[in-house]
Amino acid sequence: MTAFAGLFALSGTLPEAITHNALARLIDRTVTHRQQSFTDGRLHVTKIDIGAYPTPSFHEDNGGLTLTAGDPILGRPNENVGDRTHACQLIHSTLGKGDLSALQASRGTFCGLSYFPKDQALYLFTDRLGVRPLFYTEFSNVLYFSTSLRALAALTPKPLELDLVAAIEYATFNYSLEDRTRYLGIQRLPAGSVLRSSKEVARTRYFSLHAKAEGAHFTTKQEGLDALYTTFQDAIRSRLHDSTDHALLSGGLDSRVVVTALTQLNREPHCYTFGEPSTLDIKIATQYAQRLNLPIITHPFEPCHFGPGWPLLAARLMNPDKTLENPTRLLWTGDGGSVGLGRTYITTEIESHLSTGNFRLAAESFCKPFQARILRRAYRPMIKGTPTSTVERLIRKQGACHPVNRMFAFLMENDQARHLDEFYENIDLYNIELLTPLYDAELVVTTLSFEPTYPLYHRMYNDWLDKFPTATKATPWQPYPGHIPGPAPLPPNSDYQWEPKQPTFDTLAVRELAQMALGRAPLSITNLVAATMACRLRVKDLTWVAEQARKIHHLTTHLGKPNDSVD
Repeated sequence: MTAFAGLFALSGTLPEAITHNALARLIDRTVTHRQQSFTDGRLHVTKIDIGAYPTPSFHEDNGGLTLTAGDPILGRPNENVGDRTHACQLIHSTLGKGDLSALQASRGTFCGLSYFPKDQALYLFTDRLGVRPLFYTEFSNVLYFSTSLRALAALTPKPLELDLVAAIEYATFNYSLEDRTRYLGIQRLPAGSVLRSSKEVARTRYFSLHAKAEGAHFTTKQEGLDALYTTFQDAIRSRLHDSTDHALLSGGLDSRVVVTALTQLNREPHCYTFGEPSTLDIKIATQYAQRLNLPIITHPFEPCHFGPGWPLLAARLMNPDKTLENPTRLLWTGDGGSVGLGRTYITTEIESHLSTGNFRLAAESFCKPFQARILRRAYRPMIKGTPTSTVERLIRKQGACHPVNRMFAFLMENDQARHLDEFYENIDLYNIELLTPLYDAELVVTTLSFEPTYPLYHRMYNDWLDKFPTATKATPWQPYPGHIPGPAPLPPNSDYQWEPKQPTFDTLAVRELAQMALGRAPLSITNLVAATMACRLRVKDLTWVAEQARKIHHLTTHLGKPNDSVD
């Protein structure tokens, strides 16, 4: 199953009927995917399936049901792994007894629900890392839920109101923190969580990274690297489905190790990389694919007005023959590796503050300084201290583990948990599912058994590469700034992805925002005009302030029309 939405009466029956077709149209704007609905007067849920996986993720039993979007992957390879129906059966049988062990053993990227009419209870749940989103809200004694924020906002009769704190966080990080969404009162179920609804709604955590970080460490680095390599091989084998593999391949390390692991299992993935010919991504990816004798297609990025364009492009290249009855819909990616294994975003400055226990300075170093002056004066007290104080609090709450692991857990539960939100929000239009072995929960947990500072700056990652064929390190890759580079030199005359940008003094961008702010809360036209003048006189480059204002403007203007059709 790919996506679902529904509503559940916390007492009595649902106040009014909603048709299957109406609910299906909210989560499937193409109205072409396989649909199935369940209703019994108290619960109404509709699911769609793009047909990516060979087995359905749905189980009915004694009037109840369990369904999942994505693949839970319970156990190790050859233990019914890949059978999503079996996974739903196991989750249903254990959760019905109040037993969370099946969820705790999961390693995949998924979310789902279980319904037990005899107990009058509905459970919503997320994967251990929270990568597959699930949103919910309560209104007039009814619980509304959906895998799509857009669909949920259209489904609930609750008046839509901007959550200004979430908007500030989004403008700062490109995602909101904790369980917040752009809509006040609509929440995102956090990583490793179960929401139980009966007469009341209660939320519990069945998994947390910081608890795992407090466990024992490997005796030696070599022991740990061996365990990491074995776990990664299991993560790959657990996700093997199609006879033909398709994979993204960039100029970085993450997609490289995925593609390499596939070849070690005698698979020959078809590779795709997107960008301009002059970029290092294209040059390095092509070089590595040729070294492994793998087919690769390079293609410039194409614009997309509803989300990232690369999934549409990948889906088209994977299935050039549109007449196929069963097109390929599974795509391997390296998402999750740079943070999960390389600890990107924990800089030397942040590490220094963490080592002295100064979480406030660590939070300040992590947060870009949000310019509260782009807001009208009446709104500024509402976000005082945001988002730095929130980040500090979230780092501190990560148990009693090492400060670096606290920061890492914060990143995984916020940055990485939201990393693919735009993809999943538009999965009904993309028509593909992602296979993300670097988001394997067991793999991420394994990294916590090393000495906490060892994974920083890709140190552990670089040593781990010695477990792979020599071609893996013999071909250059694009290192993150301040992280350990590879032994092979980068190709000359190429555009380095992380090259520091020169000041642009983009007066047009700021002026456009100033015009947009006219008469529209919460932006201040006066201060945006001042930013325009500063850029025009080249006193200070405040284009990045315009980018923050643009994000807030976008959230404000799209608040009342969440389910626009895509033409």
